[in-house]
Amino acid sequence: MEKYLHFWELNGLSVGILPKVNLKFWSNVIKHFGSQYKLADSLSIGQYTISRWMNGKFLIPIDKILRISKYSGLTLSDIESSIIAIGSAQGSLQIKIRLPLKFTEDLAYLTGIVITDGHINKDFLWVQFVSNEEKLGDLFMEKTRRVFNHSNFYLNPKNPTVIYAKNKTIAKIISMLGVPEGKKSHKVSIPKYIFHCKKSIIKSFLRGCFDGDGSVAYTPWQGLRIINYATSSERMAEGITKLLSYFDIKGSLTKNLNNVYYVNITGRKNIEKFRDEIGFNHPKRSEKLEFVVDSYKNPA
Repeated sequence: MEKYLHFWELNGLSVGILPKVNLKFWSNVIKHFGSQYKLADSLSIGQYTISRWMNGKFLIPIDKILRISKYSGLTLSDIESSIIAIGSAQGSLQIKIRLPLKFTEDLAYLTGIVITDGHINKDFLWVQFVSNEEKLGDLFMEKTRRVFNHSNFYLNPKNPTVIYAKNKTIAKIISMLGVPEGKKSHKVSIPKYIFHCKKSIIKSFLRGCFDGDGSVAYTPWQGLRIINYATSSERMAEGITKLLSYFDIKGSLTKNLNNVYYVNITGRKNIEKFRDEIGFNHPKRSEKLEFVVDSYKNPA
């Protein structure tokens, strides 16, 4: 089952539409109202604003589209599939981001690393990502570029482990996908739609989560080999355990004295399956996981 973004739930945004569809939309709407003047009066705006939307060079607020779409001869699905630009305010098309209409593997991974090591501020001004691993920071920017066609990042020169994607629309979309704004460590959980996605999507999401809050450990003198996922949210830990079971990977749930929940993956079968089915993009964890798997063949 593919996840389609319910775009029309994103209040306060504006869009640009393919010229051919845009022309049909406005022609039919104006025909219904009788004139451009009457349409502008109905929307409580000036005719000049209508003209700017009709010429296809400026974004149209989605609340206005929702008010008049029933007169356009187009369904909301028709309009949504024709969107070529999206922004948090009206303005020129050329400066706006791309709208991801489907929940792709790239977007699943991005959601996973933001739900673990990211932060959305309460005003939805930016998405913050924090990691000591340079490759993960690069992946955060790469996936954001590929999914949203967005390249406006701010790297704090005093703290290069912190990266900001400064765009209100991106923040709203990622929040809509299940990443809570503000402090989230205790209330975060697996978004419900993830459980119904196809395996390739779930794999990318899990890899993002484990790149953020996962770890690998091996103590030869004890014979202990373990992959775990740590979180302050019991619901998140339970969700991770359930998703792992889709790949026939068994994870046991424990909690320490500081109320941190751990999903523990042990045993050769489970660890090898995790390596083959999920894995890490985090280079140090990926390398350590390979070492752990090899240790079964060549014990110390």
